[in-house]
Amino acid sequence: MRILVLALLAVIVLSFPACRSAAPDQAAKISLLTRFLPQKVYHTTVEINSTSTIEFGGDEEIIERIKALGSGSGVETEAMQTLKTISYTGAADQTGIFPVTMVYEDVTTVQKVNGAEQDSNPSPLQGMKLYGRIKDGREMKIDSIPGDGISEQFKNTLKTSIEASTAQTLLPDTLLGIGESFSQEVPMSIPIGGAQPVQLFVNTKRTLTKVEGDLAYFDLVQSVRLDMSMDQGNVQASGQGTGYAIQDLKKLNVVDYMGELAIDMVLQINGLEMNTKVVSISRVRSEIADRD
Repeated sequence: MRILVLALLAVIVLSFPACRSAAPDQAAKISLLTRFLPQKVYHTTVEINSTSTIEFGGDEEIIERIKALGSGSGVETEAMQTLKTISYTGAADQTGIFPVTMVYEDVTTVQKVNGAEQDSNPSPLQGMKLYGRIKDGREMKIDSIPGDGISEQFKNTLKTSIEASTAQTLLPDTLLGIGESFSQEVPMSIPIGGAQPVQLFVNTKRTLTKVEGDLAYFDLVQSVRLDMSMDQGNVQASGQGTGYAIQDLKKLNVVDYMGELAIDMVLQINGLEMNTKVVSISRVRSEIADRD
């Protein structure tokens, strides 16, 4: 799941959905339309550093069993993840559809549990290629993911998630002025061993702070809430974060993103209480060039 989240972040942070807030200076507004362009090369680097701490409480017998496994009364995990991709887009046809090929060049993860570095297997994403189509620069469809050593379940999950996240995050032709804000809420799923994943929503408020040349600068403020449409009565969760984003108005994409998010979560399962704190710092940079 860590690998899948890392892969999706490379797609998600490239663009934002928005709802405008009012501002008095209509003349100063700029269009924040985001989309993929034909005949381009997108070099994207994702770096995620995270620390998670789990403290166990509740039934003493269960706690003793956990301690016997060598975890003590808690587990601290540090992870450093890097993902580099190259996406090539081709020429658009008369219907506005153009091909896209995404290549996962480098995928590395270094993880420590209670201070001990863990052995890690090569990522199934390493060297993977995805072939698809993009309609009108906004609607991405993945046609194929070659590779015999990758399960069909993983391929289908990756395909569905990338298509859905792209549809959710591309920004319409919205006008925004300096000092105005817009908000985005996207779902997040946190896997829990032995239980259903915790379903959250992350709301990000972005405020346009300045425009210099072709670059628009945003300050980010984030908050986390539970998905109340589901039965998650055994879970409590909250969180907040800050960051920034820089969007290239000419190339119609985000070229630099940084976010620091802290989440506190309490989960109760069969007499065991797990108090989890997660702090993650994400940095995504994208370089966009014309194809030869």
